[in-house]
Amino acid sequence: MRSQAQAEYSPENFGHFGLNLRRYAHFTSPIRRYADLIVHRSIIRALKLGSDGLAPDMDARSLAEVAANISATERRAMKAERETADRLIAHFLADRVGAIFDAHISGVTRAGLFVELDETGADGLVPARHIGDEYFRFNETSHAFVGRSATYRLGDPVTVELVEAAPVAGALRFKLVGNAGASTHRRERHKPSPPPKAQQRAKRQGKRGRAR
Repeated sequence: MRSQAQAEYSPENFGHFGLNLRRYAHFTSPIRRYADLIVHRSIIRALKLGSDGLAPDMDARSLAEVAANISATERRAMKAERETADRLIAHFLADRVGAIFDAHISGVTRAGLFVELDETGADGLVPARHIGDEYFRFNETSHAFVGRSATYRLGDPVTVELVEAAPVAGALRFKLVGNAGASTHRRERHKPSPPPKAQQRAKRQGKRGRAR
């Protein structure tokens, strides 16, 4: 989500790329979004539905200024929300440095692998130097780090160790301790023991086999 281009408000109708619509307007929540309220007032003025439409002096240039201000305000609010969430998560995990987590790769850049923990949804960075002992080549086209014996791609499950948690910066740093196979093995080691009756049945079957 963070890597995708963010929408911008504009008085021009550019359509909707994702929905493949040449004409598109979003106006679902006027209580929450000022942009939706602008659309409602525009409809009221255009269709002459009442006196609470756009002001008569509101032209295309004025709407462009409003759209630019709304876009900037929304980005500022989203950035503040993300930074707050990142800092709270880093504070929550600060006393778990050294813990092992199951995760999946949520981003691949030259700096390393971005991973998202399955347990909490927290995300952090595995620096390129902590991916493995061998040399890994960054492949931007396939969103992967390619080595001689292993390849790590976007979406792959991994096992990571929390190396550092910085609450003030809202940053988490991990190192890779296994791939999908290592993660599976770790879960298998923690399988619960069978109930006592099942253990006794297995012992009886074993004794019968030796008697034969």
